[in-house]
Amino acid sequence: MELINTLLPGVIASLIAAFILSGFKNLRKRSLQKKIAELDLEKEFLNKISKGNINLLRSSFIMLFFLFGACFFAIGLFFANYYYPFPELIKRSIILISSTFLLGLGAASVMHAFTLKKLNNLSETKAALNKKREKLKKKIEG
Repeated sequence: MELINTLLPGVIASLIAAFILSGFKNLRKRSLQKKIAELDLEKEFLNKISKGNINLLRSSFIMLFFLFGACFFAIGLFFANYYYPFPELIKRSIILISSTFLLGLGAASVMHAFTLKKLNNLSETKAALNKKREKLKKKIEG
């Protein structure tokens, strides 16, 4: 009986640890698969844009006008916050939301600029994306 009392907690702890470890492995595998899918989407986007100036101009103008509209919206929120007597909690919320929104727009515009810069050396970019993809596949398999 004493032997069971000493071994049982160890066995249960080992089973729990094995279950947690398998969960982490599955989570890592899913995240690696998601990264591979993102690389494939980026490669597809670069292929689509590189095929013509019209697609390149369309994507750039779509991004530009989206950024203009969203910036004007956020600036409008700042002005509404300044000119209308909202309660203090709402004023702070508007400032927080607008600031976060503008930071996100800035990040999106920088990402788009980097994507367009990758078009300068398209073959090198494709090779680097393929290399990253193969590394991630090896991590999943290994």
